[in-house]
Amino acid sequence: MASRCAPTMARATLAFEIVGYNLHKGIGKGKSILSTPVSIGRYRWCIGCYPDGTDKGKEYIPVFLLLLGKPAELRVLYDLRFVNKASGLSSSVDSYLESPRVVSSDGKPVAFELVKRSELEESGLQQDDCLLIECNITVIKETLLVEESVG
Repeated sequence: MASRCAPTMARATLAFEIVGYNLHKGIGKGKSILSTPVSIGRYRWCIGCYPDGTDKGKEYIPVFLLLLGKPAELRVLYDLRFVNKASGLSSSVDSYLESPRVVSSDGKPVAFELVKRSELEESGLQQDDCLLIECNITVIKETLLVEESVG
């Protein structure tokens, strides 16, 4: 008799396309725009950004991944990135892929990165006044122990 231990996981890619990116400027410092929430592994997630920055200044555009809903603590892997729509190439801004990170739905972003506005706007990632942000998320659920017959 042998046994095997394997985690169960839920995976998905969130995509948030900000159309008319320049028209979102001027909504006010500290005001965010959010993607539609998506369920992954029975938890709701969204991507957001602050087009006018936060109290850290207007020269940075914060982008973030948010876990929504009732209080929960879980283990995740993620890769938050900007995507060039024309080439399909991406540029990671915050990534946690080596080992699971424990996160909670306490209202604070799971992933948060300050991106320099001038670098973003000169990078070619913003095309036709659109900005595409994606995040691959893996939610690691309970571990399953399976007994197997040998022979």
